Amino acid sequence: MTHKLTLSPSLYHQFEKLVLEINLIRQLTTHPGEKGHEFEGILKNFLKDVVPKRYKLSTGFIVNESGISGQTDIMIYNQNEIPALYSGYELEIIPVHSLAASIEVKMTLTPAMVTKCQTDAYKIKRLFRGSVKAQIDGMNEDEREKYPEPLCVLFAYNTDSSTIKSFIDKLNEPDEKGIDLILLMDKGYISWDPINKIYKYSDGSGYKYLGASSFNLNITKSHRFFLEFYMEFINHLYNYNSVIPNITSWAQLDIVYFDE
Repeated sequence: MTHKLTLSPSLYHQFEKLVLEINLIRQLTTHPGEKGHEFEGILKNFLKDVVPKRYKLSTGFIVNESGISGQTDIMIYNQNEIPALYSGYELEIIPVHSLAASIEVKMTLTPAMVTKCQTDAYKIKRLFRGSVKAQIDGMNEDEREKYPEPLCVLFAYNTDSSTIKSFIDKLNEPDEKGIDLILLMDKGYISWDPINKIYKYSDGSGYKYLGASSFNLNITKSHRFFLEFYMEFINHLYNYNSVIPNITSWAQLDIVYFDE
């Protein structure tokens, strides 16, 4: 079955700009640390133009009453309802209650790196389930559905020579899974199927893009799977709701560092 979508010229050109900047930094910058930091900045700038305005993008740590995550490359959180607990020069600390999505950014991803990314994402899910889920468990089913778990995303600009199957096998390996969406910009889009409990791959070929010829857009394979990823990502942000935490009760509790 072929689904029909309209790819706006605006989003098309934003994606083209993203790819152009990535390729430029890849060619001109040789220091791995600086290159990685710049890649994160490029993705942040792209997202700032497309996410709902109630969200803030930052780098830092996520906490609940008794735990804290490892450092997260990009946190997307609802700053209007629940501000950061701490805002420094480069890092912020936010309650998991405000987190809509986390993004781990990799320059070059290998299957071996996927295991740690999966573990880090699951830590964030644990923070949510240990705090927010406990608050909403008393609600009826319709009310609980208004408060989904934060989306955990893995975004890779490039991969090694491994096949898509190698990445999916590695994602399906651990029992405890946290990653929801994976965008491999040179290979395709992988998403978690919560019904069948497996990861699935798509290159966007099941979609027909309307308006491409009218706007003289050259739709490639990369545009197809990027748009499919983008749709699911943005849909989550628009439908996400925050649960207000009881911050005053946190002071007496011991913090557990999940990454130790």
